[in-house]
Amino acid sequence: MVQEVGPDGKPTNSRSYTATVSTDPREEGTSIRASARIPVATGSFSSGEDNTPVNAQYQYQMLDVGVNIDTHNVREVGGRLSIHITADISSLGKSPDEKLHQPVLRQNKWQATVLIPLDKPTVIFTSDSLDNKGSMQMVVTATSLQ
Repeated sequence: MVQEVGPDGKPTNSRSYTATVSTDPREEGTSIRASARIPVATGSFSSGEDNTPVNAQYQYQMLDVGVNIDTHNVREVGGRLSIHITADISSLGKSPDEKLHQPVLRQNKWQATVLIPLDKPTVIFTSDSLDNKGSMQMVVTATSLQ
């Protein structure tokens, strides 16, 4: 689960992602992708005296905005799950100039090998938000399928 947390420490937004991973060393790993293509203005033309943009030209760039989660080297160690995980979470923020509609890309990127107890939600990554006093965190719950 990926959570945005407010300054008071309470979640303000969350998204859940589920994947099955294998502890078999011959398995390559698991990937989760949830993203969107964002239009980026490549030009505009205006009419009138105030030069307000009337029409804009857009090109769809492959801005990978969304969530990318990758797991590798998964194994059980003493009743816990050892997992190498990479998380790249990005979203669009408010434009500094509303007239130009410039997209601002916010990004949190984490990578580590973590040891997670089974059946217990565990915060494995956390970082401050760049545009407010909140934070973002990733919570993982590992459950055995045996």
